[in-house]
Amino acid sequence: MKKILILSNESGGGHKQTAHVLSQALQQDNRQIKTVSLFQELLLDLDYSAKFIGVSGEDIYNKFILQNEASHFFYKFFFFSVYYSFVVPHRKHFAQRFADFFEREKPDLVISVIPILNREIAHAIHQRCPFLIIQTDLFEYEEQSWFWRWLVPCGAWFITDKTTYMASGTEKGYQQALRYQPDKSKVISLSGAVIDPRFLQHEALDIDAERKKLGLKPGIPIGLCLYGGHPPKRVLKLAKQLNKLKIGVQLIFICGRNEGLQKHLNSLSTRYEKIVMGYSKEVPYYMQIADFLVGKPGPGTIMESIALGLPVLLDSSHVMPHEVDNASWVEEQHQGLQFKTAQQLHACIQSLNEPNGLMAKKPSPFENRAVFEIGELVEQILLE
Repeated sequence: MKKILILSNESGGGHKQTAHVLSQALQQDNRQIKTVSLFQELLLDLDYSAKFIGVSGEDIYNKFILQNEASHFFYKFFFFSVYYSFVVPHRKHFAQRFADFFEREKPDLVISVIPILNREIAHAIHQRCPFLIIQTDLFEYEEQSWFWRWLVPCGAWFITDKTTYMASGTEKGYQQALRYQPDKSKVISLSGAVIDPRFLQHEALDIDAERKKLGLKPGIPIGLCLYGGHPPKRVLKLAKQLNKLKIGVQLIFICGRNEGLQKHLNSLSTRYEKIVMGYSKEVPYYMQIADFLVGKPGPGTIMESIALGLPVLLDSSHVMPHEVDNASWVEEQHQGLQFKTAQQLHACIQSLNEPNGLMAKKPSPFENRAVFEIGELVEQILLE
């Protein structure tokens, strides 16, 4: 029986979702898969906010940071604060706790889908077993400001350690990993980010019939508004502003775990047809019946949309530092456009149906086999 530990966290939704997909994909009769929420299960007592105000740093990030419109500077300041109040003072504690944990668990392979702590994890493993880092971002964020580079060291994901395997789903991320890893054979280029295989299966749906079931009108384009598991208040502002612009589309809003947003959108009277729902496990279905997606430039949503050939319109108005270049990357791949205002979003929607628009010239889906490639890689590592 081979034991595989998958290290994840509760910040946002991407890391947790990737861990879940991996745990399903790697499951075999001769394997024991265990997913560990690192901060909640091993480090919660070192979290000052959890200790003094009863709210963990991850909850603050999810419920207050993600759901509010923050400036780029604020995001940087938040990550800077976390780095110096949580990571730097506790590095020795992290390494010791991780080492004790691995000694108890005795894994045959450790997989990390989280950033920031991979150096401490690798040190704690100390050749007990192989270690694999799977990047869930599109690439490492490279700070341009000398001031912030001086304050917070670069390299959230990859580490300089010749025994660690490193995998990235973009060419840029792969090239960045090569710069860190002395042993180039341990750097793996994936065909995309690890996403749920349901986004890779193009079901034979009767799109018109499915739209009719939902009460949507025929012949009018449908946009799926998806801002992750903790969408911001900005979604409500956009919904109101689009109502004044006579957009000529129908919108499906998925509000995730933001119940307040769902309530306000439901009570909002709009001239365009809309469907509002909370957290849904049927995102692949809604992506298939939509004509385009509106959302934040999160790596998971981007890769899922591309896999289904769905044009993406990405909101670059309030972007976290590690996602700041994602929208530009999507434009370079001719898979979508970016906007900052409701007026710009309206123009993007109108351009979709132009002779050379993204809907008229439907982009070919990328051949994303990352989840299967990881399965093959894991099998290879366990046999070494």
